[in-house]
Amino acid sequence: ISDPMSAPYVRNLSSRLPNRLWLCILIGLLLALQIFLRNKNLLNVNFDGWSYWEGASALSAGKGYVDLFGRPILAFPPLFSFYLSLFAREGQLTLGAIKSSFVVLAFLDGFVWAWLAFHVFAGARAVSRWLAISMPLLLFPVYFDMVLSEPLWLFLVGILLNRYPTYSYGYER
Repeated sequence: ISDPMSAPYVRNLSSRLPNRLWLCILIGLLLALQIFLRNKNLLNVNFDGWSYWEGASALSAGKGYVDLFGRPILAFPPLFSFYLSLFAREGQLTLGAIKSSFVVLAFLDGFVWAWLAFHVFAGARAVSRWLAISMPLLLFPVYFDMVLSEPLWLFLVGILLNRYPTYSYGYER
C-alpha cells in the first residue's frame, strides 16, 4: 500500500468505532465476571499482598505508607496500595473491598487490552483478530488469584501501548 491512510481498515475506523467500543466493554465485563466468580470464596494473600494491604489501610486512614506498627514500607512501591486504598472505608480495607477493586481492575484490563488488540490486528484475518481480542479472557485471570500488583501493571502497560499504536499499523498520526 503506497498510502497507509488509504487502507480500508483505517478509512472505515470511525464507522466501526461504536461496535469496537461495545465489544471492548463486553470483553471487560466478561473478564470482570470471571474474576468475580474465581475470587468469590477465596483470595490468596502472601507477604507481598499483606504489605500492600497494610499500606492501603494506612494510606486510607491518613497515616502514610506504613505497616501496622507505623514503620515505613520500603520493599514495595506505593502505587498498588494507593489504588487499593480507594476502596477502603474509614481507614479499613476489607477483603470484600479488595475483591471489588480486582473486579474493577479486571474490567479495565480487559477493555484496554481488547482495544489494543483491535488496533494491532486491524488488518489481520478475522480468526487472528478475534483470538487477539479474547486473549485477556484466557491469560489475565491467573494474575488475579493473589493480592499482587500485576493486574494494575497490566492496565498501565496497556494504557502506555494504546498511547503509541502507530507502531502497529506503520503510519504516523
